[in-house]
Amino acid sequence: MRRVQTVGIAAVALGALSACSADRLNVPEYNNPTPEGVASDPVVALNLAAGGIITRDRADIAVVANGIFGRETFNYTPTESRNTTGYLVNPEDPTSFGSGNFAGRFTTLKNIQNFYTIIEAAASLTDAQAQAATGFAKTFEGLTYLYYIASRHNLGGPVDIPEDPTDIKPFVSRDSVYNVAMTRLDEGRTALQAGGTAFPFQLTAGFTGFNTPTTYAQFNRAIAARLLAYRGSLATGTQRTQFYQQALTALSQSFIAPGGNLNLGVYHVYSTAAGDATNPVNTATSVNILAHPSTTVDATPGDLRLSKTRTIAQRNAPGGTGIPTTVGWNRYADQATPFPIIRNEELILLRAEARYFTGDQTGALADLNDVRTRAGGLPALSAADISTEANFITRLLYERRYSLLHEGHRWIDVRRFGRLDTLPIDITSGANRHVRALQQVVPLAECQARDRTGDPSLKGTGCP
Repeated sequence: MRRVQTVGIAAVALGALSACSADRLNVPEYNNPTPEGVASDPVVALNLAAGGIITRDRADIAVVANGIFGRETFNYTPTESRNTTGYLVNPEDPTSFGSGNFAGRFTTLKNIQNFYTIIEAAASLTDAQAQAATGFAKTFEGLTYLYYIASRHNLGGPVDIPEDPTDIKPFVSRDSVYNVAMTRLDEGRTALQAGGTAFPFQLTAGFTGFNTPTTYAQFNRAIAARLLAYRGSLATGTQRTQFYQQALTALSQSFIAPGGNLNLGVYHVYSTAAGDATNPVNTATSVNILAHPSTTVDATPGDLRLSKTRTIAQRNAPGGTGIPTTVGWNRYADQATPFPIIRNEELILLRAEARYFTGDQTGALADLNDVRTRAGGLPALSAADISTEANFITRLLYERRYSLLHEGHRWIDVRRFGRLDTLPIDITSGANRHVRALQQVVPLAECQARDRTGDPSLKGTGCP
């Protein structure tokens, strides 16, 4: 039987596993695979399980949560003030809406563990097919850890996933979670390089152009570059330089295309077909997902990226918990509009960042201007505009804000550069006073499960 390396795979098994075959009848339960069941039809098993991993990841996109924390987005559902208070008024409350996107990440990681079981049990797979499948899963594993630690930041998280969901594992530091994420991405790339010419299962249309082991490895390196840039911005001294140098290497192995299509990339796709999901933040039906008014106020006049927004009749959150806005979204026009996991526009800006912090100001300026002039239609910056580190960060954050508008990045970006205090505080006094959240808290249910063990070492950072 083939062995799949899964040493040190992170997570706590929380909640029910995603039903990757929910829209199909009379098929085995591949989220709980047995060697006998998998061996009978490994191709079907891998197809369903791979689809389950992608579908679960799609369900957990954090564009609204990150957008509210980052003063980019509102969810002004008329009957639900907690869509505002949980993020802007009481973000430290472990029972609030702002503590979300926790269990879902570990459900994805559990699904990935089961995917490895399928690979191991599927004796009919060639070694190349097994490596390709492993590389696919390792990449999503690394991406899931990156999503998780970007939301929980200094709290860290668990980095073991036991077969028994009642076997609680301890939290480890932020750096340890980043290390696990990077290790999985590197293991994924190594597996993909031995993965032959095709996956033994089908990816969604959102992976068009990145649906072979070789091209999917470029997606893997794009995610690695994002992770390394995050780590570089959080580090100091020689360690900062090292992370950014590694980011440049990863970018050179990714699908970065300076001067090329800015929307080239990997996406989650949606449809209105029975059994599928629609884009949860599309303009057509998500009428309560709005934009913070500063989005238009702060923009440079003539910035073409403001076409992602539109003017609407004034809206406010219920109960006086939020501020008025007359800005809505055009970013996702209909229910089938894809959502980007990562795309070329972000990669070019990541390279600008990495170049600047490794001493290449000329290259950094060229990358900033590549995006600024083509996506924004704005005049090019000069060397004087980025002559100091503070000025460069200001310019970088502006370009990232408007190029990646309503994609879930701004809160993470201002935090990693120590500029949380630039986020507006719209209500400054009273019961609905707004605050800036450093990170999402650990939800109460997780803390209670840890308390029940009676083991103080399992309490978990961020639990009261």
